[in-house]
Amino acid sequence: MFRMNLVRRGLTAGLLGMGLSAVALGQTLPPIPKPDNDINRTELRNYDQFMDQHPEMAREVNRNPRLLDNPNYVRNHPELKQFLQTHPGVRQEVRENPRQFAQQERRYNRIEDRRQDRAKGEQAQDRRQDRVRDEKIQDRRQDRVKDERAQDRRQHEKKRDQREDRNPRGPGF
Repeated sequence: MFRMNLVRRGLTAGLLGMGLSAVALGQTLPPIPKPDNDINRTELRNYDQFMDQHPEMAREVNRNPRLLDNPNYVRNHPELKQFLQTHPGVRQEVRENPRQFAQQERRYNRIEDRRQDRAKGEQAQDRRQDRVRDEKIQDRRQDRVKDERAQDRRQHEKKRDQREDRNPRGPGF
């Protein structure tokens, strides 16, 4: 652990020294490019729905996102051409950075899949609760029927006993 900290400090000092020497020599370090996140959720959803409707195209584009900015590919896929024309925000993002756009779409898919899985789990839980509720209702109905039959049997026996009490010769006379 101590050795790793020494290595990190040495690397940090070395890199810092290289950066300072570049500045001291009048050279500037190139700026770190910031990710372009102009795409909004609506455009991502529209693109995702489009690709869901065109699974073969989605597979091709996932393998090579630059196809979205390839005029020949777009020309050979009129649905994609139409989509890009009606969604200029998507078209612009694809042109600026097709790989990042494809990554954002995949991330959107994962989030959407998790959301759907959660909804399916909730639906399954609802079905289980409905089934338990229905079983309890059925059990109560069966208990009620048993109680009614037992009560009918008791009433029938009571009437029979009353008849026997009135008939001194015994049953059946």
